[in-house]
Amino acid sequence: MSISSKYRNRLPLALIVGGAVASAFTWACTSSTDDEPSVDSSVPSREDGGRDVSTGPHDESPEERDASKKPGEEEDAGDGGGELVLDAGDGDASDGGDAGGPPPNVIVQVAVGPDSPGWSFACALSAPGDVYCWGAGYTLVPGAIPNLTDVVELSAGNRHVCARRASGIVACWGQNISGQLGDGTTTGGGSPVEVFELTDAVEIAAGESHTCARRASGSVVCWGANNYGQLGDGTTIAHVIPELVTGLTDAVQITARWSSNCAKRATGQVVCWGQNNSGKLGDGTTTAQLAPTPVPDLTNVEEVRIGYNHTCARLDTGALRCWGGNWSGQLGNGQQNASSRVPVTANITDVARVAMGNNLTCVATSAGAPFCWGEGSGVGDGVFGARLTPVATPGVTDVAQLAAGNLVSCAVRASGEVWCWGNNRDGALGDGTKVERWTPAPVFGLPGSPVDTPDGGVDGGP
Repeated sequence: MSISSKYRNRLPLALIVGGAVASAFTWACTSSTDDEPSVDSSVPSREDGGRDVSTGPHDESPEERDASKKPGEEEDAGDGGGELVLDAGDGDASDGGDAGGPPPNVIVQVAVGPDSPGWSFACALSAPGDVYCWGAGYTLVPGAIPNLTDVVELSAGNRHVCARRASGIVACWGQNISGQLGDGTTTGGGSPVEVFELTDAVEIAAGESHTCARRASGSVVCWGANNYGQLGDGTTIAHVIPELVTGLTDAVQITARWSSNCAKRATGQVVCWGQNNSGKLGDGTTTAQLAPTPVPDLTNVEEVRIGYNHTCARLDTGALRCWGGNWSGQLGNGQQNASSRVPVTANITDVARVAMGNNLTCVATSAGAPFCWGEGSGVGDGVFGARLTPVATPGVTDVAQLAAGNLVSCAVRASGEVWCWGNNRDGALGDGTKVERWTPAPVFGLPGSPVDTPDGGVDGGP
């Protein structure tokens, strides 16, 4: 790979010489915003069953940052923040290439951490199963997570990441104050550790300080923080190893963000549980739910995605129904500051993929055209400010997968290139700078990606 002198001084030495770049994970041990009332500690320790699957570096001293804003199965294209990413019929992310040959070395998924600027990062998954991360806690350009291979799915929480391997085993790394890594401890670090006794995961979804996995049987398990009932076991007791979600046996897709989760059932109906700020659980209330609760009058759902304070469901007709907070117009119905505790219809059709940011919604049509609406620079149309209805995101017309965080959005193109836009305070755009870009520009240094950033990115702030 040839690197121009313009960008060479922005790349870490390990990337320039072709070596693997380990996560610095300066935030692996920093405090969480969750206030746990109680923790179930009667579980095996790592020595009794949790397994370290990497020989990379472990915890480093935390670095304080200021946050400027608040905080098979049916496999739909997901938001990467992260859930499933592949179109039905594509197989998992390890598939690709000619029959019997290795998969092409291109990116198939990107996941964006949803925390506030000061904590923003992103990770990408290549077809061969390698993982690369950049932004807060990492470097300004993608670096490989060492000793982690055969990965088929990523999910990014606020300050932790989980990877599902082809075997059904899940490995996680990052912050672990609430046990969100699932290895039976509350010790965080940059080395992936295996989730305790989970060997049949077919989908994963990471929240703020908890994580969930859908098993091959259709059941769901969750672990980590539980102060709003986000583990779905009917209690508010945190667990450091997987706990079975109550009464959910036919899940075909799951999603998690912050302290809430939703699942699509085999019937095409949706259930949600956990924190219910702004009515994002869709049950007509703002009361937290400790177990899966149906979203009424919502059927024929193909995909459900949850954000910081709103949720959207893609129907089999290509219509999009959203509910919850709407102070930035993220419901897409042309209104602002008019939250809805029940689903309303967004002003868009032919939706094929959905990604949820904190107060932001992005979709791609069946033709791969991206549209976003809601808060700020994550919309990608070159203008900072709320968008109350969907607007086209310029520069990318062949989107295969989308991910969104807090003022940061990314897309994987059909070519395997990753393009990102929005707030770049932490280097979450992966272009080697901390310059904001309000229109899409490529991440460089990834397999199959250009090295230099092209013209067309809108640099600077208001």
